[in-house]
Amino acid sequence: MKKENLVFMVYDRWGDGVEILEETSRGCTLNLENKTWEFDGKRFKIGTEERYCEYGCRWGVIGVYDRTNIHHIRNMVYDAKKAVSGPPTARPDDD
Repeated sequence: MKKENLVFMVYDRWGDGVEILEETSRGCTLNLENKTWEFDGKRFKIGTEERYCEYGCRWGVIGVYDRTNIHHIRNMVYDAKKAVSGPPTARPDDD
């Protein structure tokens, strides 16, 4: 797994859609040796685990995927649909 092949799926600004970024999202750290990523104090496997808040929040990183791995791409599509399947909620820093 190479860092240059990774993409980051994040909630868009309004929380009702997703965006795919080629650069590491703010607050997201990678451990390529263990094939994991961390965000908001929680650790996930790259390509096979997605982040969802217990309270239904819609902000930040949803998942990290290797764009050269077809299984990761399939998971990304499924995770994107799942991420936007309910009503959006405000980001923690929104007033």
